[in-house]
Amino acid sequence: VVGEMLEVGKLYEFGHGTDRSILQAAKWYLKASRCNLSKAHYFAATLGMRNDGFRISERRKLSLLWQSAAQKYPPALYLLSREYRDRMRGNPGIEKEANRLLVEAAELGDVRAMHEYGNRLAFGNGSQQQEEVGFELIQKAAEGENYHAYIDLAHCYAFGLGVERSLSEAVRCHEVALT
Repeated sequence: VVGEMLEVGKLYEFGHGTDRSILQAAKWYLKASRCNLSKAHYFAATLGMRNDGFRISERRKLSLLWQSAAQKYPPALYLLSREYRDRMRGNPGIEKEANRLLVEAAELGDVRAMHEYGNRLAFGNGSQQQEEVGFELIQKAAEGENYHAYIDLAHCYAFGLGVERSLSEAVRCHEVALT
C-alpha cells in the first residue's frame, strides 16, 4: 500500500513509535516515490531541508520536485517556483516559469503561494485591480493560519492597498500575527 509506505517514512523521520532514522525514512519515501506518489516525491525531495546532515543531490531533488509538481501537488509547485527563482535570477524564461508555478500553487490552495503571489500583486507597481486580487490572496493565506500573511494584511489595511484603509484593522491583524 503506497500511502502506508509514505507514513512509515514519516514515522522514521519524526521518531513516532520507533527510533528516529533518517536513512530508513529516505528508504521508505523513495520506495513510495518509485510507485509515483506525489507526496512521496515531495517528502523525499525535502528530507534534507528538514534534517541537517542529510543531503540529496540538487539534480535528484529537482527531479523529485518536478515529478510531484507534474501531479499538481501544491507544496511541490510552490517549492519548485522558489527553487527556480533562487537559482535563475535574471533569466526571463525561468522567471516566467517560476511565476507560472507560483500562480498554479496558489490556485490549488497552497497558503505560502497565495501569500507570496498576493504580495506581488498588492505591493507591486500595478493597478488597483491587482491590488484587490493581491489583498484577497493575502487574506486567504491569513485564513490558512499563515502569520506572515497577517503582517502583510495589516500593511494592506494600513496603506489602503486593495482595501479601504483602516488602521484599526491593521492593528487587529498585527495582534493576530503576534499571537
